[in-house]
Amino acid sequence: MHRTGVRGGEACARRRLRIAAIALGGWLFSAAGALAGGSLPFSDVLEHARAVPVLAEQLAAMVAQENVDPAELVCDATRLGNQWRHLGGERVLPFECEIGARTVVIEGAIEFLNAKGKVIATVVDGDAKDITKAVFRDAASVRFSDLHLKPE
Repeated sequence: MHRTGVRGGEACARRRLRIAAIALGGWLFSAAGALAGGSLPFSDVLEHARAVPVLAEQLAAMVAQENVDPAELVCDATRLGNQWRHLGGERVLPFECEIGARTVVIEGAIEFLNAKGKVIATVVDGDAKDITKAVFRDAASVRFSDLHLKPE
């Protein structure tokens, strides 16, 4: 009788562990879909770059040097998925732009803010350890800081 109780307890523990693993796997699968590719006009990238005058000047110089029409340039970005209650479809860093023969990447920190404007998570260099279900739910806007060109 006693042995059955031990085995029953072990089976129960294994069952709980399996359920936890399935739940975690499901959450990770859904979180993986939280990001996708997306495009945005170069003018949108320039709007962000204006916060860092040196970066804006670098981009303007590249456009002039490559002799391209900035209105025709389209950049790639990371698009937030529909797991983000308020930010689904939003484009975030890094921005990758083909300016003539050059491909430039603009990097920086991504700050997720709640409805009161308080930073609730920050992503730097792709380190998304601060992103939780609560951030998916509560983030109402994004802000970029430390914008810079990735070294070529």
